[in-house]
Amino acid sequence: MNRSLVSLNLDFNATLGTEGVIALCHGLRTNSTLKKISLKRCNITGRAGGKAMGEILSFPKSSLSTLDLTGNRLNGDGLHALCFPGLLQNISLVTLHLPDNNVHDTPADKK
Repeated sequence: MNRSLVSLNLDFNATLGTEGVIALCHGLRTNSTLKKISLKRCNITGRAGGKAMGEILSFPKSSLSTLDLTGNRLNGDGLHALCFPGLLQNISLVTLHLPDNNVHDTPADKK
């Protein structure tokens, strides 16, 4: 395991996509030194993308303090997969950037 990597920036790698992020997260899911991940506009979509990122967040020894997923297409399903159990189990994350991810409020009567 790499013990010196503290920041990973792969912004604007649209070809990375959800499948690439799943592979990346598989390799990083037990990393305890990484503090910042930035994946702006990497074409991460839906539940599968959110779940992969959530696996990193749910690692008990995670030291990740900043996660930037700006400009992907997680939507509501991906956000839910990211948060449960990821954010619920995480104690290190301080900053989460999620603008422009096609996440909208849905009134309860329209569900």
